[in-house]
Amino acid sequence: MRIVIFIVTLLLVNNFSWAQSVIPLYEQKGLSFRGLSAVNDSIIWVSGSKGTVGKSLDGGKSWTWHPVPGYENRDFRDIEAFDDKRAVIIAIDTPAQILYTEDGGLNWKLSMNDSRAGMFLDALHFENDVHGFVIGDPVNGQFFLAETKDGGISWQDLSGKILQKPDSVEAFFAASGTNIIIEKTDIFAVSGGLKSFLHFNAQKYPLPLLSGSGNTGANGMILHDGKFYIVGGDFTRPNDTTGNFVIVKLAATPEYTLPQSAPGGYRSGIAHFRNNEFITCGMNGVDWSGNGGIHWKQISTTGYHTIMKAKKGTTVFMAGGNGRIAKFSPETVTR
Repeated sequence: MRIVIFIVTLLLVNNFSWAQSVIPLYEQKGLSFRGLSAVNDSIIWVSGSKGTVGKSLDGGKSWTWHPVPGYENRDFRDIEAFDDKRAVIIAIDTPAQILYTEDGGLNWKLSMNDSRAGMFLDALHFENDVHGFVIGDPVNGQFFLAETKDGGISWQDLSGKILQKPDSVEAFFAASGTNIIIEKTDIFAVSGGLKSFLHFNAQKYPLPLLSGSGNTGANGMILHDGKFYIVGGDFTRPNDTTGNFVIVKLAATPEYTLPQSAPGGYRSGIAHFRNNEFITCGMNGVDWSGNGGIHWKQISTTGYHTIMKAKKGTTVFMAGGNGRIAKFSPETVTR
């Protein structure tokens, strides 16, 4: 009897396999979302073009929209949310502005306004509810960098005090809000351009990613288990798989690991799901890796700009063009 049970169990296991899918949650043509902040599996905020800010309290099943009066022509490229009431957004340029809400998006207050020529904000990152940084393109020969210690209500300009000066045609991309990471007193950022670098406070390390023009280089990253998982490429060539992913471990001499099979094109965002599973997204689709980024498999041809795992949860969300919002789902399917 035990032998029969074992054989039946083995047959059942062999008739099932794991599949990965992207589940659409929302779509509105004419909008583009590059800002995404998932507080947990239920509370999700997005931001993007036409002054659009949205919030879901039920994991993306329904959405409330909070347009910012007077900012209808602005592009909010990144957002950082702390709960269902408090969030910070950046309007990228002309002028570069930061706003915050403490009442769930009903009212927004301006906390930074910079009209200097060349000002262009790229991304936000907070290590907790009060301490964070905003990063921007070079102004007067220095990368723009500002710090907040009160949840985005006020900002201190630290340009030229931490990050190294940029090389010629080096900048950060406002593609997904994921090119800066804060770990206590350490700042990590990835750049692109004629050359692509990983910045670590006052140091910088070259990245073996596609480079050579103002369209190329690193676009986003995550830090997992002491390693940086960095994505990029050339956003003008979304199907080009050249130099679009690298794993970096910082040491006396940085260690670089390239994939054996790369993601399916230019990629702007990446997230860790569980164990050795990672998901990355770009304009031509979504890819999944089950072995730590060494091999990638495209699981969707629908494009997304940004992706993140819930800060206090297990769900991976993504957002992108045509007002698309989705989540990643591993599914057991019958062969």
